[in-house]
Amino acid sequence: MSGDSEKRSFHGQLTKKYLKVPEDGRIETESFLDASEQSVIPLLDKMGSTAFVFVKSDVNGNISKLRKKHSENPERFKTLYAMVEDEMERKVTDDKNSATDALIWLIRGLNFICTFVQLLSKHDETEENIQPCLQEAYDNALKVHHGFLARTSIPITFKMAPNYSDLIGALSNGVGKEIIMEDINNYVEVLQENINAIHGFYVQQELKDTPLGS
Repeated sequence: MSGDSEKRSFHGQLTKKYLKVPEDGRIETESFLDASEQSVIPLLDKMGSTAFVFVKSDVNGNISKLRKKHSENPERFKTLYAMVEDEMERKVTDDKNSATDALIWLIRGLNFICTFVQLLSKHDETEENIQPCLQEAYDNALKVHHGFLARTSIPITFKMAPNYSDLIGALSNGVGKEIIMEDINNYVEVLQENINAIHGFYVQQELKDTPLGS
């Protein structure tokens, strides 16, 4: 059967999505990085390349670092945690460009995006300005992890963000708002589950730094 009932929004038609956290809690490396690369980066492009240039660059860079680590031994590093555990054994978690650090910063970027999309789903559709959603997401998810220069410069880029109706239109793929929000909420629910699980792993391992802070 074809027709409008089968149409989905940007989030609904994604072929690479975050998977629910498995029972053993060990998230598969390739599927997680594929979802980050093929769902988050296109989403940021739709949101406006200028307004999200800082997080897009950060997400891309950290994905590349994690892929490089994974490629060293794909079978051994089948899960994200295996890469961190390897660096814990070798006492290199704090090294520059470590997978441990790259995963921390990838999760921080994803948490910012997740928080923003959650706020967007509750946004008053009569208000076109989405800058308050961006600022609140930044304040809640990233600000505490940034230095003075980033804290002052990043909010300036939010002025380049599209207005509400243009952004929703870009995410719609021609479907109504009810379907858009259903797809967004389904996507965010699984992403948040992954974020929380990874943060919980860092806390459990008593690592010095964690994705979401103390």
